[in-house]
Amino acid sequence: KHSILGDITIYRTGTILEVAKRTAIYAGDAGTVSENAAPSDAENNTFAKVTLAGKDFAKYVDISYALGVMSIDGFEQFIVNEIADRLGGALAADVITQIGTDYDSVHNDLDAAVSGTVAWSDLTGALAVLKNTKGVTVYASQYTIFKYIVGMEDSTGRPIFQADANESIRGYLMGFPVKAEDAITDDLIWIGDPKQVVGNMVQDIMVESAKDIKKHVITYSGYARFQCSLLAPAAFAKLDVTP
Repeated sequence: KHSILGDITIYRTGTILEVAKRTAIYAGDAGTVSENAAPSDAENNTFAKVTLAGKDFAKYVDISYALGVMSIDGFEQFIVNEIADRLGGALAADVITQIGTDYDSVHNDLDAAVSGTVAWSDLTGALAVLKNTKGVTVYASQYTIFKYIVGMEDSTGRPIFQADANESIRGYLMGFPVKAEDAITDDLIWIGDPKQVVGNMVQDIMVESAKDIKKHVITYSGYARFQCSLLAPAAFAKLDVTP
């Protein structure tokens, strides 16, 4: 359901994490030099320091004593799993939101040529603007994948999308894995290198319970502390299918 969380770079530090984000090389990039000669200019970079101190994520459920006593076997585990799942959804949504904040929205924000249709040229155009990528993944909601991507064909009528039985991967498009991500809005496709997203998991998802002996309520409370950033703005592109 939230494939993006398993793909990004996550550090479980338990504390504040500071990472350097290079925003530009304005002089002295790598190049050819004469034998036994030093480069004419030292590399000059523009860096920004990104502090990932974490943001709090929480969810709780109150269960009355009466309901707790009458509940079916496994009900408590169901509640715990439900809270953990909803927290996972919130974390995934935060990752997608942060990518949308950090990516190069000037050059990498693309619209489908024909609204409501994904063409081959739309996808190749999105791939063409990517930079600083080593591995590229296509992310979209399940609705978007099955409505626009799965049925794509080339000019001869052969399917472009190659289905895969792997549960975490819906298939492949031009050799790139296509993954369903529930945190992405329908009709949007994000394409990029998830490893360029660095996350700091200060506190992994935890679920605790406590009794309120005055109100006769059992509270199940979930908590996580997490923050992320896209370190290479050109490593992701957004394709709006219905601009």
